[in-house]
Amino acid sequence: MSAEDLETIRRGIEAYNAGDVDGVVAMADPRVRFRPLRKLLEGGDYIGHDGMRRYMADMDEDWSECEIDVSELRELDDLVLVLGEFHGVGKSGAEVRYPVAWLCEMSEGKLARMRAYSSQDEAFEALGLSA
Repeated sequence: MSAEDLETIRRGIEAYNAGDVDGVVAMADPRVRFRPLRKLLEGGDYIGHDGMRRYMADMDEDWSECEIDVSELRELDDLVLVLGEFHGVGKSGAEVRYPVAWLCEMSEGKLARMRAYSSQDEAFEALGLSA
């Protein structure tokens, strides 16, 4: 994993937090496969740049505010495990905070795959790691 890849992930999270759809799309490979928490429940992936745009639109439908606070980026050979906390305020006004984990695979400086885990412990277990 290069420093450039880590910076791409950081920029992508900043773009997400700012609601910058073009910034999120710019960090992704055109064939990206993205499985956020909502897709763990619904099934399937968001695929490609159009999928990333659809993901951002879906988030806008569900949340009046949302952001990711990153606490750690762990390099794992050619992967990066992103650990942090999701904070959101739903359209109903309900506020949530919960720990999250995403596994990112990069290709030529772009996000190629990203998979969310329902908890950090689940991510550690799936990857054979200890917290």
